[in-house]
Amino acid sequence: MKWTIRAVLILVLMNVNFGFAQDATEKLTLDQCIQLAFKNNPSLQQSGLSLEQAHLSTKQSYSNLYPTVGVSASTSTSENNQPGPEWQSQWNVQGSIDQNIYRPGMYSGIQLSKVNEKISKLLDEDLKTQIRLSVESLYFQILTSYALISVYKENIQTAAENLEKIRTMYNLGAKTESDVLKAEVQKGDFESLLISEQERLQNYNRSLNTTMGRSSEIDFNVEIISAEKVEIPELGTAKTVLLEKNREYQALKQNYKSQEISLKIAREAYLPSLSGYYSYSRSGRWADSSPLASNQVGLRASLDLFNGFYKNQTVQKEKLNLKKSQIDLQDKERQLTAQLANLYTSLQTYNNLITIDEKNVESSKRDLELVTARYAVGASTILDQMNSQASLLQSQSDLVKVKYSRKIVEAQIKQLLGQM
Repeated sequence: MKWTIRAVLILVLMNVNFGFAQDATEKLTLDQCIQLAFKNNPSLQQSGLSLEQAHLSTKQSYSNLYPTVGVSASTSTSENNQPGPEWQSQWNVQGSIDQNIYRPGMYSGIQLSKVNEKISKLLDEDLKTQIRLSVESLYFQILTSYALISVYKENIQTAAENLEKIRTMYNLGAKTESDVLKAEVQKGDFESLLISEQERLQNYNRSLNTTMGRSSEIDFNVEIISAEKVEIPELGTAKTVLLEKNREYQALKQNYKSQEISLKIAREAYLPSLSGYYSYSRSGRWADSSPLASNQVGLRASLDLFNGFYKNQTVQKEKLNLKKSQIDLQDKERQLTAQLANLYTSLQTYNNLITIDEKNVESSKRDLELVTARYAVGASTILDQMNSQASLLQSQSDLVKVKYSRKIVEAQIKQLLGQM
């Protein structure tokens, strides 16, 4: 009796622990996955550091507007042939302030730093949209696997029940052994599809973990999201906001502006530099009590007259860089316009396929019912029933894939329009 009670307690505790283990599996929403990726993704972390560097470069460019202040002090001992002590010690203290009034690129460099910082910010935001798109795509692929696994399990259960019926009829002499074997093969085919999809699910989970900056072996589940609806603007509206909202295009546009400023700086190299300065110094000998003091204020202008055509070649190079930026900008505009049109075409195709696949699922279910009933009375063959079962599985699988593929296209359109 005691051993029976102990065994029951052990089984209860095992079930409780198993329930805790199941409950302990992490369950993530789409928003949680996105936030984890934003926080931990190494590429985003590096982009954040680059953005900080660009901000520091902008602040550093303003340092050219401030004066340079310097202080120096010196002492020396010397010997000469003048009357007096054989060795004489001297000292000197000097302070100076230099202020750049103008030099080539002094003010344009500040503009360039600001534009480059804006480019870094746009690229950082664009990378975030790309990371988010990767997360959403993997998330919907995981949901696709969930739905397919459910479809495969349902069809395996149906195939197993059908197999038992055929075995029973075979034992009664109403069906042949060949029918039993064919039913077993179909059930095995469905089980193979299930195993393959479970493997794909593991791969998707590992990829999503990596994108979120976590160990690929962390176990988790995701919340189910309905794939029935998509929310995107009309194609005409999307075309009007595409170039304005797309961050990659805006970064290229700022890059063109950066090249314009670089060309401006190259041309400024022909202009003179102008600066002002002030210095104060005191000097004397250690033995004297009245040191010599002096003040000096002045303006300094300089101009390079010839440097081996370097300035001219720099201007020509910057003109070529500006032309390349213009070509990149125009090419990106064509690419984005074509990409947007392709995505909307894909979306419409998926809408049409969903309508067709939904009808196919209903027709396949009804066909399977009819074929199964006829097979039971010998009015159809096992092959008819197997084909009908396979057709239902195929139509169900197609419907699942198309619905979540449409959600991925929705995410791609939003990323293109800068809505992420």
